[in-house]
Order: sequence, then C-alpha cells, then structure tokens
Amino acid sequence: MLANNNRSVIDRLAKNTVRTNKRQFLILFLTILLSSFMLFSVFTIGLTYLDLSRLQNTRLYGSEYDIAVMNGFTEDQKEILIHHSGVKSVGALAYCGNVKSSDADRSINAGFLWGDKTYWESQKAPAIMEMKGHYPQYRNELLATEEVLKACGKRALSVGDCLSLTYEDLTGIHTTDFVISGIWKGYGGDQASFYVSKDFYKQTGYDPESAGILQVKFKSNYITGKTIERLKESLKLSSTQVFQASEYIEKSLTILFAVLGLCFMICLSAYLLIYNILYLSVSGKIRYYGLLQTLGMTKSQLVRLIRKQILLVGVTGILAGIVLGISLSLILVPYVVKVLGISLGNTGLYFYPEVLVFSIFVTVLAIVCGVRKPIHIAADVTPVEAVKYRETVVVPHARKKRQGNLYWQMAKDRLKNSKKRTAVVFEPLPVK
Repeated sequence: MLANNNRSVIDRLAKNTVRTNKRQFLILFLTILLSSFMLFSVFTIGLTYLDLSRLQNTRLYGSEYDIAVMNGFTEDQKEILIHHSGVKSVGALAYCGNVKSSDADRSINAGFLWGDKTYWESQKAPAIMEMKGHYPQYRNELLATEEVLKACGKRALSVGDCLSLTYEDLTGIHTTDFVISGIWKGYGGDQASFYVSKDFYKQTGYDPESAGILQVKFKSNYITGKTIERLKESLKLSSTQVFQASEYIEKSLTILFAVLGLCFMICLSAYLLIYNILYLSVSGKIRYYGLLQTLGMTKSQLVRLIRKQILLVGVTGILAGIVLGISLSLILVPYVVKVLGISLGNTGLYFYPEVLVFSIFVTVLAIVCGVRKPIHIAADVTPVEAVKYRETVVVPHARKKRQGNLYWQMAKDRLKNSKKRTAVVFEPLPVK
C-alpha cells in the first residue's frame, strides 16, 4: 500500500474525532487534569510545609541550625563536627555574664552573649530582619536590640552612643562604659541580651567547655535518624552535655517520603486510568481503524492520528491541571502559613519551578506509558482482521474440569485476563 502525505488531513480528522467523541475524551481530559493538578498541589504543599517549618524553627530559636550541643563542648568535638562530610557549618555561642544595672535603671534582667563568625554571619543571619552598624570587634563594644536598650532605660540610644553598665561575670562585678557598635531587629529569645566581642568574652572567666553551645547545620535538609545517631556517638558526650536535634530535621525526611508515596499512588492511578480508557476506546474502534487503512491510511499515519488525539487532550488537560494547582496553592499556602502562626507578609508565596517541571514530566510519562499498548493494538490489526475483531479472550486448550460455581470461575478468569483493569478497580483512591 502506497503511503500518502496527508498530514493536514490527519490532524483535522483527529480534531474532529475528539470533537465528536466528547464524552469519551472528557473522561480522559479529567484524568489528566486531576493527575497534573494533584501532583503539583501535593508537592507544592509538602515542600511549602517543610520550608515554613524550617522558617518557624529559625524564628523561634533565633538562628538556623539542625543540631545543638549544649552545656559546653570541647575543641575535639568541634573539629569532629567541622570535618564531618554531611555538615555545612558549625557555629559557637556562649553565655558570658549578666547585666545588673545601668545609670538609668538599677534592676535589669539582661545577659551577655558571644557568637563566633560562623554563628553570626551564617546561622544567625536568616533570623535578622534589619541590622545597623556591625558586630562588636573591641572589648568595650556592644551589639544591642531596641528591647534590651528599653530594659536598660536607654531606648533612645543609637549606633555610636555610649552606655554605662554594671555587670557580673566569673571574675566579679564591674562597671564599664560601652559603645554601641550595632543595633539589630529580628527573631529569637536573645533579643533581651547584648552581644559582645571575643576579647570581652575571654576576660569574663567563662570557657566553651563549661558554658558553650555548638550549633550544627547539615548540607542536606533531609537526614536519616541513623545519621544523627552516629554523629551523636562520634562526639562521645559527657554526662552533663546535651545533644538535641531540631524538630524540623527529625521529621523532614518522613514528610518527604510521605509526599513521594502519595505522588507514586497518583502516578499509578493516572497510568492505569489512561491505559484502560484508551484500551477500551481503541478496542471499540478497531473496525473504524481497519476501514481507514482500507481507504489508504498507512500504519504510521494511523499511529499519528491516535497520538494527535492524545496530544490534544493531554496538553489541554496538563495546562488546566497546572493552572488549577497554582490557583489552589494561592489559597492553601496562606492557610498553611496561618496554621503555623507565621505572618504571610514576612514570608511571601512559595512557588517551585522544579515542581512545575516535575509534575508536567511525570504526567506526560504516565500518558506515554498508558498509550503504548493501545496504539500497538490499533496499528497491528490488518483491515481483514479488523472486520472480525473481538477483544482477546484466553481459551484454555486443555483444562481439567473444575468444581464449583460456573459464574465464580468465569469471574476469576476475567479478573486474571485483565490485570490492569482489575488493578484500577481494587486500587484505593489516594487521599489528599
């Protein structure tokens, strides 16, 4: 049979076929729409929840970290953490005295804190909204907040002003005139404390082994419990030290696996539904396809006709699903933010381009896998076979007589012979 280059005719025929079989292709359209919509929505909400959980922990504790070693640390423990392959940063924080009074207020409840460069510039930075001046570099410099200045009765002070404080450390009680090197605004429970320089910290009598805190940030946001446990064992902690993992790092991997599992169920459901819809559609139109081949359509042209129909429905379904997913995410993301108690004005809306690409890719993959066998069935049937075509039924050539109800035996055979359609019936629906 000679091939005809009737590409425009085939495209027009595909559009007319979709238009005249609205009910059948509507089901396929809705399947594709729901698949892309659910994939996009589940991943977006899941990742948004994880990001907001991280943000909530950062704002609650005043810095971004995954593991904290409290009640002191040794230099060997710090070196172990720094050289660990999975650790991104290790910051040190230490308490070094408390303020007793100022020249304006004789009863002050404020402390002195020191943080190293890694802590302040890497881990503390996400919790700082505004910073004027710089971190203390000299012994008589202080970094303050408006809250702690108010507690000292000096709310009107700004960067460069002097402040006289009486404080107590391990060496005794002292009165010193300090210069405010910076004022910061942000989150955390350290807003009622002053940050001091390293030189000041060294003269207070405190040392890291008794009053230091190590904060550890991993390179990955998803760490197994075994990894955390092995890290804890490698530090050989003393009886007084406390090893504490953040709530985020303990739950993030579990939540990610739950999202991936739900998405797998969505993909499997989409594939089985698409396969069955197209299988039934092609099986019901075998004679029609045979007639088209009789009129001169080649197998490649027939394949193009079916693929064109799927392309029209698939593209519109995916686009509609993504648009619906984005629209719903604009509603659900603020809801998640509200439930977590985080102000939306300080977070913005979360959109992940990689989730968009992944949702489209997986939906297209489900469509491609679902149409392979139906297309082969339509293309491999000759015009003569199409006239007398009926769906394949397995007839055993030699089978022993079986006992039991005939109808039950027929039902079992039918379920065995149509495994993919059986899977669609018995597969539980994914709950969003």
